Amino acid sequence: MKISDTIRVLLIKCGKKQLDLVKPLGMKSAASLNNKFSYDRWDAKDLVRVADALDSQIGFKTQDGEWLPLGGDEYAVKGGLDGEE
Repeated sequence: MKISDTIRVLLIKCGKKQLDLVKPLGMKSAASLNNKFSYDRWDAKDLVRVADALDSQIGFKTQDGEWLPLGGDEYAVKGGLDGEE
């Protein structure tokens, strides 16, 4: 399933409309948002903003079942991948 389709399903489940995402995504028009949906162009920041706007979470679930949310500071690593500051 395309990311745009998944977001549409989430919108329906949350009782929201696509237009409800214009402001949280910092877009200036509904046309810009329609293009994002049409071309399935989403980056991680967009997805975090969508999740926040729809009172949802996005992240990774490890093989041992640990949930690592995107956008949260709980597991923030300073200085990049190797943890250097």
